Amino acid sequence: MKIISHISIGSAILLALMVSLAAAAPSPTQKDKCPVCGMFVSKYPDWTTIITFKDNSSLFFDGAKDLFIYYHAQ
Repeated sequence: MKIISHISIGSAILLALMVSLAAAAPSPTQKDKCPVCGMFVSKYPDWTTIITFKDNSSLFFDGAKDLFIYYHAQ
């Protein structure tokens, strides 16, 4: 029983952390373009991915593929 209790507490903490990080993510404007392919990312909110740097600047991508292409090239 104690193992299940610890897993439940750990899961709740992880879920709370994920929700707080997701809430802090910036949203793209209509002017933001994918730096890899040049597409406007706000047209595809379900696919938009973000890299946020230590200085709080962000790059938006129109999908995970372009995010990984950009990340791999760095």
